[in-house]
Amino acid sequence: LPVLNTIDTKIRKPQALIIAPTRELVMQIRDEIRTLSGTMRMKSIAVFGGTSIRTQKFELDAGPQVIIATPGRLIDLIERKWIDISSIEKFVLDEVDQMLDMGFIDDVKYIWDSLPALKQVMTFSATYAPEIKNLISGHMGMEYEFIQMQSTPTVETIDHSFIRMHTSE
Repeated sequence: LPVLNTIDTKIRKPQALIIAPTRELVMQIRDEIRTLSGTMRMKSIAVFGGTSIRTQKFELDAGPQVIIATPGRLIDLIERKWIDISSIEKFVLDEVDQMLDMGFIDDVKYIWDSLPALKQVMTFSATYAPEIKNLISGHMGMEYEFIQMQSTPTVETIDHSFIRMHTSE
């Protein structure tokens, strides 16, 4: 959500890039972004293998501000010069540990090195092996903040509830 709040909807160029290791995760992220950005007049696209690359090029030509992609398909689009990622300022690497386990380390490095306007990088991972820390420090030096979440069970004394609100729109 914080990344979406930084998108300039008047600019029809990619401003945020989210990389995930599988098409299922890419589609899940895309669906969530569409839900969260429903009133923002923002376009997003999911690009991944196993579907028509020409259809994805057509969607890219419409000027999405957010791209959610698997590394392989994104590199294919870059090499065909069908996508320009030079204006991307926000880069999110989701499930970094899984991407490295699947052999995407060189692809991630290539993509990261192709982002000249980059201002913010966020990585998410269940584990942070030395390879992940080396990847991050290799691109950012020591200029990053590492935040580790502790997994704590939900406190049983907390009640969870929600109220459905209807708006006039």
